[in-house]
Amino acid sequence: MAREASLVAGEAWLPVGVLLLLSALALLWPLPWLSLLGLLMAVGLLILFRDPVRRIPSTPLAVVSPVDGEVLAVEQPEEGASGERWTVIHLRISRLAAWSIRAPVEGKVMGLRGKKQGPERGLWLRTDENDDIITELEGRSRPHWCRPIAFIRPGERLGQGQRFGYRRLAREARVHIQGNLNLKVAAGDRVRAGTDMLAVLIHD
Repeated sequence: MAREASLVAGEAWLPVGVLLLLSALALLWPLPWLSLLGLLMAVGLLILFRDPVRRIPSTPLAVVSPVDGEVLAVEQPEEGASGERWTVIHLRISRLAAWSIRAPVEGKVMGLRGKKQGPERGLWLRTDENDDIITELEGRSRPHWCRPIAFIRPGERLGQGQRFGYRRLAREARVHIQGNLNLKVAAGDRVRAGTDMLAVLIHD
């Protein structure tokens, strides 16, 4: 099971500090309603940017959920243009889930758009066993500032369950897994980012 902790991602503290300062200044005008609004916005940011500690599973070659949510469907397998076989796990992100998104596997960042034979966009990771896993985040058309953001670059390595960006207002995620695997979830299961396994990769 995962361990919860009341931790907040470092990126939240600057906007939260600004909101608290403005709230304090509003009391001097005096504008108590504006001060209350600032406090509520600061609390909201702390909730969205919370970064609870998660216990990463010790199972070798496990693929963990990148987000908190519910499994909508599992498509197995999907064959790409080159004959590669992909399993696709669809996830609905919980409305009150933290904005953090986590790496489903340990591996090298190959790109942020996917590959020619696989999905067209998303975080593309390749494991040391040459398995490709691509994570996509989807939602309705949003302003640019509402779209998912990643703070990693191609060539960097991510650890399994490591936080690598923010989903912002994305409401669905798709995890594309190449090759043979042992599924650990089914439609209707609830999963937690970085700790619950979606599948285990199989190598003979």
